[in-house]
Amino acid sequence: MSDIDDSRGLDPLRQRIVMFEIENGKIKAENLELKAENDNLKARIAKLEDKQTQNELIINLLSVLQKLLGPL
Repeated sequence: MSDIDDSRGLDPLRQRIVMFEIENGKIKAENLELKAENDNLKARIAKLEDKQTQNELIINLLSVLQKLLGPL
């Protein structure tokens, strides 16, 4: 096989490599977006858990007050 034949055989392979690199870049970008969305959701969950804890604390305090003061 001559060098010309070798380069012709490599051209389709090079094109496939370029296509895979482009696809890989798109997947990496999508992965970054999903990671950012995941971080945002984790932050929202943390806030909701904090609010739930606050609500439980308020309910407990009201219950103690009701026991101390009697029915309102």
